[in-house]
Amino acid sequence: MQHSSKKSGIALIIAVAAGTYVSITSSNFSPLLIGILADSGIVAEITGAYILALEICAIPVATLVVLPFIQHVNRQRLAIAGVMFATIAQLISPFFLENYELFLTRFCVGLGLGCVYAAVNSVGATSEYPDKVFGYSTAITFLLYAITQPLMSMIIGSFGFGGACIFLTVAGLMSLLFIRNFPSEPSIVKQQKIEVHWRYYIALLITIILINLAAGTTWAFVERVGVSRFGLDIEIIGLILGTGTAAGVVGAYSASWAYTHLGRINSILFGLVLFGATSYGITNSTTIPAYTGSIILYWFIYLFLYPLLFSAAAELDRSGRLATVTGGLLWFAVGIGPAVGGLIASRYSYGVIGWFSFFCCVLAVPFFYRVGRYLETRYESSSKA
Repeated sequence: MQHSSKKSGIALIIAVAAGTYVSITSSNFSPLLIGILADSGIVAEITGAYILALEICAIPVATLVVLPFIQHVNRQRLAIAGVMFATIAQLISPFFLENYELFLTRFCVGLGLGCVYAAVNSVGATSEYPDKVFGYSTAITFLLYAITQPLMSMIIGSFGFGGACIFLTVAGLMSLLFIRNFPSEPSIVKQQKIEVHWRYYIALLITIILINLAAGTTWAFVERVGVSRFGLDIEIIGLILGTGTAAGVVGAYSASWAYTHLGRINSILFGLVLFGATSYGITNSTTIPAYTGSIILYWFIYLFLYPLLFSAAAELDRSGRLATVTGGLLWFAVGIGPAVGGLIASRYSYGVIGWFSFFCCVLAVPFFYRVGRYLETRYESSSKA
């Protein structure tokens, strides 16, 4: 019985990893997609940034639409429907390359991925051990990205935007093999015994928005910085991105160790400041080693923070609704990042993007400190009881 339970837990982690992988392709491949849209002459660079921003912002739109029903729907079917809707939009995107058509098809991709992401976060937050599910699934997800980032860059280099859409379609269909291990029944969660005040919800959500606004603003222009400042081609940049993502896998596994030995507050506050510094480093590097090292550290810290923040959301609200909102607002912030970055780059320079991202991370520190102190106090109170 214990062996069966362990096997079921592993299957759930893999299912959450597969769902997470496919639902965040818009963001993780955005530097490459913006690059190929611009370099192939399909759209101007800033228009490509706006298109990807709209696609990513469609994820929280779908997430917030399904939020009122997330505890009562079949999350397995929701995720499957989202994958199929996104897949259809992916397939037709290369045939509709006029600006308004491309905006529409990529927005539809984002809506489908948003349904998948809502299901993923609900399943993870209502699992028996959300910290382990989020931590291990994040590590697996970005191990896959470490492998597929260079592959995607080679496909784009050889087959252009159409090849990228085919790759994303295949990835989505393959995820269905694992998403079927999502719980088929709606989540049934016991009523929380401890009242949570809205100010802590809001403080956590502001933290999420600021971190991911910094992430989305910097990440969307990683490829552009490499091309314009160092003359790197897309295959080399793909290898650098893959290496960075591999470092992120280590960061995700390190989160559990840091939580145990350093505590959530120290771990996250340290991570926030360091993440801001690496965001600055990416856009202000003067050498290729500094550029590469900043990308590697960027992914290590981001994936170190990611499971810690989602486990905090799950701990605040075991119904899974806060984690679903967290995921939605995360992608809203990441989604407007390319637009903000495009505006900054067009008026100033890529270097100013780094300063903006650093400021966002520093601003997030006092907000999370309030949440962390509350969770520590609540834990101490429940231990005494």
